[in-house]
Amino acid sequence: MSDSLISLQSNEPVDDQPEQNGLSFQTWLTMTSSLAHRISLPILRTFFNPTAQLVAIRSVVAIAVIIWIIMTSLTSYVTFYRHFMPKQMHIEPVYLQYMHTSLSKCINPEGWVDLRRGTEYGPLRHGQAYDIHVSLNLPTSDINFDIGNFMVKVELLTTNGSTVAHGSRPAILAYQSKTHRILRVLTGAVPLLMGLTQESQNLYIPLMEEYVENYKTPITHIRVLLSTCRLQVYNATVQLRTNFHGLRYYMYHYRIPTATVFVVAFAIIELICAAFAWRLIVRIFWSNQEEKVQEQTPQEYTYEYSSDASGIDPHD
Repeated sequence: MSDSLISLQSNEPVDDQPEQNGLSFQTWLTMTSSLAHRISLPILRTFFNPTAQLVAIRSVVAIAVIIWIIMTSLTSYVTFYRHFMPKQMHIEPVYLQYMHTSLSKCINPEGWVDLRRGTEYGPLRHGQAYDIHVSLNLPTSDINFDIGNFMVKVELLTTNGSTVAHGSRPAILAYQSKTHRILRVLTGAVPLLMGLTQESQNLYIPLMEEYVENYKTPITHIRVLLSTCRLQVYNATVQLRTNFHGLRYYMYHYRIPTATVFVVAFAIIELICAAFAWRLIVRIFWSNQEEKVQEQTPQEYTYEYSSDASGIDPHD
């Protein structure tokens, strides 16, 4: 008897423990679900609210339209810039030809530049002004210093070989005494021995300014001539620098402000066109809908009136 009572007493708290744990878990679950309900209910109401959905759809459409307009405006300006702006600099190498006559007399060197490069005409734009320069890389040798002044001449020729324009300018190496040259070599001995530098001077000779390309006589070749065959030349180039005027000047020298103005202008034009197209589409669509409603409405009223006047129910 005592053993049974002891077993009952020992089992009672064990039976109550799960009930207490179960109640606490249920309470915690109820509180959690209530909190989640309170938090999610406003969000769900806002999300499933027709007005909020309409605002969200309009916002997404507006953002997409704005991004599309900005992208198309940038693309339009880049396309316009590439077609409207000519290349700022054309640099062509000149290969001078040194020849001698039968009497061992040298002929003044000359070089030809073909601007066509597989096309019918050269790269110059019609009506555009160009500055033409010749760049010479000359060694600082005793022969070149002894020559002193020499002439550089350039001729612009068309396809048939006729000369359209020409210009010539004098040039000379910058004077350096022998002491100066020796000290210069000593100070730069390491780069000279390593082949990083060389004893030379670069002469930049402007020959023609503001040459305007004519569409009737486009230049396709350039001829460069030197006045003496004794001149030693490492290499020579012809440079055609574009001289911008008007809108091209601002587009080249003030790129960011002009790009901003053009992009905004393109965006405004696109917005106006989009608004006009939208109004036109809405007017056509709604006018068709109104015409359909007007066509259907009189028939329904006539049918109701006839049924009421006769007193006969069509469903009987």
